[in-house]
Amino acid sequence: MKTRRNQHGDTLIEVILAVAVLSLATVLTMTLVNHSHRNLLSAINRESVRSQINSQAEILHYFHDMGVRSDAADDDKEKWNIIKGMAGDHAEQDWKCSYGEKPFYFDIDSLTDEDNWMAVQGGGDEWLPEPRNEGGWIAELGRGIWINAMSSSNGGSIPYIDFYIKACWTAAAGGREEETSTLVRVNEYE
Repeated sequence: MKTRRNQHGDTLIEVILAVAVLSLATVLTMTLVNHSHRNLLSAINRESVRSQINSQAEILHYFHDMGVRSDAADDDKEKWNIIKGMAGDHAEQDWKCSYGEKPFYFDIDSLTDEDNWMAVQGGGDEWLPEPRNEGGWIAELGRGIWINAMSSSNGGSIPYIDFYIKACWTAAAGGREEETSTLVRVNEYE
């Protein structure tokens, strides 16, 4: 007489299939978490760089406003003339990560110092040979963030100076090359 046993438990194939599905779900979850983390780091980098670019734009506006006032102090006029002197001829601006003719930036920590309020490439500050900040986590002033100035060349309209504030860096996560920039146009009324 045959006795029939009740089967309890899973077969080997069912166990292997369950482990495979669980492994696939784990790998997909880890991939999504890694991708989200990389995007978060990239957003933090961009926000920090944007903040520094905005600071440079505000300082530029400040020096312009102080230098063109009718009751401006001689020191303020002199600083604005130095900044205007950094402007090259207006040409098609290269938005890639390369310095223009006379790159400079404002040293935020030394704005009240009469000698070190503005850093110019080739001056006393050490600049990287390439504008892209390879070794750091984000771009910083003089190492991946700089300003180029271009004066207007059209004689019929109000003269102006375009200040291109650029930033280039290598993302901490993923090693992607990133860049951002902004344009500040200042009218020069005589």
